[in-house]
Amino acid sequence: MVRYIPNPNSSSSSSNSGLRVMQQVLHRPLDNSAPGSNVLVVSSYDAASGELLMRAKQRCTYSRAPVKVVAAEMTPSKRELIIFCSLAPQQDDPGASYTFTVSVINLAAMKALVPKIDTPDPSNGTSPPAYALSNTLTSLGTEYLFMNLGCAVVGVYSLATGQLVREIATGVLGSKPGSGGGSSNPAGSYFACLALPRVSEKQGVFSNAGRTLLAASAAGGQKVYVLEMDVEGAAQKVLEQRELQQQQQQQGLQSRLNQQQQQQVQQGLQSRPNHQQ
Repeated sequence: MVRYIPNPNSSSSSSNSGLRVMQQVLHRPLDNSAPGSNVLVVSSYDAASGELLMRAKQRCTYSRAPVKVVAAEMTPSKRELIIFCSLAPQQDDPGASYTFTVSVINLAAMKALVPKIDTPDPSNGTSPPAYALSNTLTSLGTEYLFMNLGCAVVGVYSLATGQLVREIATGVLGSKPGSGGGSSNPAGSYFACLALPRVSEKQGVFSNAGRTLLAASAAGGQKVYVLEMDVEGAAQKVLEQRELQQQQQQQGLQSRLNQQQQQQVQQGLQSRPNHQQ
């Protein structure tokens, strides 16, 4: 899970400096990633520079916790049902926070075909999830879920894989919590509502064409921020990256095959008997 929170070590004496944001990534360690492992790694980065600030291992326990369904919506293609559940932190874990767990239910199979999507709840359980669903992108053939990650950062999740594929730092909420930026929540400024309208002169079969806009409303604020999103361009970059990875994998496989063939030839030459008198 990826979340954005105010940097607790940032100086609060200067009122002119903007909110310093820290990115936290919760993941399993590479050397202990077996199912059922009770070890998590918390990596903290400076959101502006990408510098690693801290990395620590944390032991966790698994328990059955009640969840509350807080929202549900069909995807634009009507192929999946998205169910949003709120998970409250355990009372005996002071370091935990509210989270949203998102299930993508395929209606044809009547079950989830992708892993659950876990996202932070910057409102600490006081607001419903702020999200938006994109139309199917022709270049990739999938839809995307835009979710609030905190501190004016929007995460883009692929509904085909459940993976976080992009993090968009809008930069529109740069003030510190409690300084008039629309939120006094300790989790920092966050969006309370997201929408993805499309602007196009063409209708009908071409309704998926045009510009994609991200409309975001800050919690406790009176403004709506509208940003133009290059969704098709980002999708094209993802497609190019996939093609590049496939080419690199094919080149690596071909290189390994060539090495194996050379080794087999050398072994054959070494094992051939010498009939010279």
